[in-house]
Amino acid sequence: MPAKEGKAYRYGGEEFAWIMETAVESEVTETIQQINTHLQMYPYTLEDGKLPVTLNYGIAFYQKGERPAEIIQRADTLLYGAKAAGGNTLKFDHKKNEEKQLIM
Repeated sequence: MPAKEGKAYRYGGEEFAWIMETAVESEVTETIQQINTHLQMYPYTLEDGKLPVTLNYGIAFYQKGERPAEIIQRADTLLYGAKAAGGNTLKFDHKKNEEKQLIM
């Protein structure tokens, strides 16, 4: 991922946080579609076949005055909602704020 698009950090066993300085929902959605398309080209190969890779996303935008732990909690809640909905699901936090920093 290009540095201008943000940085990814391992957050848990199979979870990552992707932090961007600024972002709009349409750009995030387009980037996620590109990631998913790329991953579908490389399924995980097992002895008895291939296993497709799916990703789920919980996306929260920074709200002025919010602590990092609060942003992460919102993103985590959205992520678990996406996981419950099925593979390759994207859940956004639609709170509006002029200052937006993306946590995935």
